[in-house]
Amino acid sequence: HADTLREHLAVVAAHHLEARFVVLDAEKSPFLVQRLKVWMIPSIVLIIDQKTHHTIVGLDELTGDGKYTTVDLEQLLNKHHMLSNHTLADRASTLEEDEDDDFDWD
Repeated sequence: HADTLREHLAVVAAHHLEARFVVLDAEKSPFLVQRLKVWMIPSIVLIIDQKTHHTIVGLDELTGDGKYTTVDLEQLLNKHHMLSNHTLADRASTLEEDEDDDFDWD
């Protein structure tokens, strides 16, 4: 799950320059793991103004079955006020509208 999450985070990070994304190897960063109170992998620690705002522990908050999209991750981060907009979600809805417009109703 960690590699998939890392890939999704990379896409979100590329579209949201207002936020900083750092990926750590928990085994190589025991000080930060302890300091951030990470007890399950994967975890996403959301920090605002140098304080832990929320920790997404595991993937349960993101998905119940382990399947999720980059847009799902973006929406979750937006729900926790980590991003300023829904760039990927807006782009996805625009693409869906364009596909609907291309459909020949005759």
